[in-house]
Amino acid sequence: MLKIVKRVVVATLVGFLISLAGFFYMGSILGFNSSVAWGVLVWYTFIGFLIGMVGTIDKHPVFGFHMIFIRGALIAGILDLAVALMAQPEFQHFFSFLPFAVEYASLIEGIIVGVIIDGIATKIGGEGKGLLNPKK
Repeated sequence: MLKIVKRVVVATLVGFLISLAGFFYMGSILGFNSSVAWGVLVWYTFIGFLIGMVGTIDKHPVFGFHMIFIRGALIAGILDLAVALMAQPEFQHFFSFLPFAVEYASLIEGIIVGVIIDGIATKIGGEGKGLLNPKK
């Protein structure tokens, strides 16, 4: 079995646990029949899966620096920003207590979630090209 499978499973499970918290938070505000709440349940699970899959990229291809936290932060931050731009009215309820726009809040949230998922997946599942070698 490839080591990357372990990383992908760990990242997906961490993403699911985070999305479960978001599901209950949004469900308590909008109701559990809300498509936004159900979308969040799938969303961070998907982001966890993507972060797990890109675990083979451990060094920046041009500059050569280590990408352990940058990898997850970029993926989750950009994808969360895209969702916030598309569903801005729905997300205004959740970030209304902050003194800045919902887009910034969603970007910051995505970066934090991405770093958490990537950090845990790297700690447990590993990273780098060695993930593609069969376990012996």
